[in-house]
Parts: sequence; C-alpha cells; structure tokens
Amino acid sequence: MGTRDLGRLVLAFACAIGVAASAAAIAWVASAGPEAPSASNDGVDGWRVAATIYPPGPHPAKGTRVFMSGVSAPGAGDVWAVGGTITASDQSFPVLEHWDGQTWKSVAMPRSFAGVPFEPYQVAASSAADVWVFAASTGAAGRWAHWNGRSWTTGTLPAVPVGGDSSPRVTITAAAAGHGDVWVGGTVWDWQTKSSLPAAAFLAGYDGHAWRTYRIPESMPNIVGISALSRTDIWAAATGGQGTSGVASAPSDENVLLHWNGGSWKSIPVPPKIDVSAVVGESAHSAWVTGDVPGKGPDGLTFVAGAAHWNGTGWTITRDPAADAQFPRVGDVYELTSATADGRGGLWAVAEGYPPVVGSLPGQASLWHYANGRWTGVQLGRLGDPDLFQIAGAPGTASMWAVGTFVTAAASGYPRYGAILRYEN
Repeated sequence: MGTRDLGRLVLAFACAIGVAASAAAIAWVASAGPEAPSASNDGVDGWRVAATIYPPGPHPAKGTRVFMSGVSAPGAGDVWAVGGTITASDQSFPVLEHWDGQTWKSVAMPRSFAGVPFEPYQVAASSAADVWVFAASTGAAGRWAHWNGRSWTTGTLPAVPVGGDSSPRVTITAAAAGHGDVWVGGTVWDWQTKSSLPAAAFLAGYDGHAWRTYRIPESMPNIVGISALSRTDIWAAATGGQGTSGVASAPSDENVLLHWNGGSWKSIPVPPKIDVSAVVGESAHSAWVTGDVPGKGPDGLTFVAGAAHWNGTGWTITRDPAADAQFPRVGDVYELTSATADGRGGLWAVAEGYPPVVGSLPGQASLWHYANGRWTGVQLGRLGDPDLFQIAGAPGTASMWAVGTFVTAAASGYPRYGAILRYEN
C-alpha cells in the first residue's frame, strides 16, 4: 500500500486478453451457477446485483473463471463493463458487456486484440458509438481498441521509455473519455527485475487526430486515476507509492493532483501522508482524491481510509475511520480505492484492503457514501461478498455501477464469476 508496503509486487489472479468470435454484438444470457448470486432486485441500501457474468459458451472448460475490472457510464442507459475470463491453463479471453437501459448484451472484441495475462482491462466511453478498451502489453506501449457503434479499430499506445528497458511492461490503470477524445494512464515497468523497477508513469491523450504523451516526475511512477469533465477540464492523479500497478520507484509519499485546461497540465501537490488511489473531478476548480489519510486506525497505525478535497485554493481532509473498523485485521489498512461523484454533491467509493490491483483480492469489499460531511457504509454480504475493483456513475444522475468478482467459498480470494452491481435510490 503506497510506500508503506513497497515489498508487495503485482499479484494476479487473472488477466483477460484474448480474442472473441466477431465484432458483432450478441445477446448476453446469464446462466445458473453455483456460489454466485444471479441478478436480483433484492438489494442492500439501494445496491443490487445487476448481472453475474459466467464463463462464455455452452460447455466452458472446468476451472474457467471470470472477473470484471473496469466500468464506464456515459449515461444511465448506456453503461460499459470490461473484464475477462481465464481458464485453468491460463488462456485468456476478453469480456465486454453493454447495458442499453433494458438489457445487458455481450459485445465481441476483435480477434487481433490481445494483451498480457494477469493485468486488468480499462474501458472509457462517451457514448454507445465511442467506446475505448485498453489492455496491458509486454513492451513499452499498451494497446487500444475503439468501437464506433458498428466496427472495431485497434492500435498501440505511444511507447514510453523506462530506465533499463530490459523487459518493459505497461499496466493500464485509468482511462476516461470525452466527446471526440480519450485519456489513458498507467505505469511502465521492468517486470523481470526482482522489485519490478525501474518504473515510469504513463499519461496519454487522443484528440481525435493523434496521441500525445505527457511527462510525469520520476518520483511518481503511477497514474492512479483520470476524471474527464470536458475537453478542457480533465483531472488526473499520480503517486510515488505503489498505486494501482503495485510498483513503487522509491520510498516516497509524494502525490500530485493534475488538471488539464485544454492546453497544459497544472500540478497541485497533495498534502503529506496521503496515499492516493483515485480521483474525482467536480469542476475546473474542484476535485477529490481518495485513498488513505492521516488518522488513528483500529490497529494503532497512523492512517485511515478517507479523502481530500481541493477547492481551487486549499485542501480539506475527510477521514473515514469506520471503513477500517469494519474489518480490524492486524496489519490491514483499508483504502478508498475507486470513487465517483454521486450526482448530488457527494461521493461513492469502494473500500478495499489494498489498491485495486486485479490480483490483490484482500477479501470482502464495502461501499461508502460521503454526503453532508459524513461517511456511511454499505456491507455487501447479502449480495455475495463481491470483491470490487471500480465504480462509476452516470453524469448528472444518481445511477451508480460497480464491477468486480465473486470469489469461491472454498478458496477465499480466488475469483469465480464476474460481478456487476447497480445502485438506484
């Protein structure tokens, strides 16, 4: 967790990159499956299971499992969730699901689109005719696939060098789309070295014509979040801790909030002792970062789950010690690892024990809501105890979506079925 856990490398349970049958959309049908709940209206505090994603095909191979790692919601009736399957023999295949306001449908990815096992996908959509999917790669450039509502195009992201470059790999950790443009971030790291170092942050934007990369200080090798409000109002966050890639270049608690005004990035230092895992933009002068913040945790540590708000001139820290108190395991510290605006001036956030590396799977997640100056939690036990990786809200609405995986009862933390949760209240 940030620089407080530099020895932790990128763990993995699954990665989804592979190929699908065609670029045509096909109907998604949920089948019955053990140990995971089906879509149901029996919810918890407004949250319910919207879809359970099982291995595709009539006779999936034994041991095949599914996870969902990213979600984008350009509208209440236009939601995209991405993830993948992985078989017992470590063969990987992509999963992309679309909600049109009535039903979920599976959208097949192009055959040529491939990535790296044990790395998550990210998805960014501005409409049903402008959808981007990003995948990790071995090499100093990640991969992208773009859906225009009729067909796919694919390509590679600009290469970013990292010291040594003996065996570079790109981990894609964040993405956001606007109308006609898209932003993507992550970490380039040398995956064959003992400590996954050296590493460098990766931040790139596409304006409809060409890709452009932006330099981030070497002391902060991880882009942990991107929030796009308009073409001239983009927020991002970088950290010197392990972030969502599990990589850290030096013992540093340095974090920075970045704002794009359409022509350049402005760097805003985050207060000391805050470990950033996500960013939520509100306006050109207002943004949140979430993760953990200074405070007394249940096991005597000096940091707790929480958030910090930038109002254009200064920072305000809001602590959420109850998130840690829910699961007081020795040595564990819970972070708010993914967050989104609630459409009413507050936040929804996922609380997990580690940053949302797809392989970390710390155990039961909870969802936390910040409104009117206080945090309230939603325990997800009645929904099947999902591990959650990402949450997103449809702009201007109170419609929320969260994705992750249901784990097996026999092996806690082992992924089994993909999970898509929905909030409506």
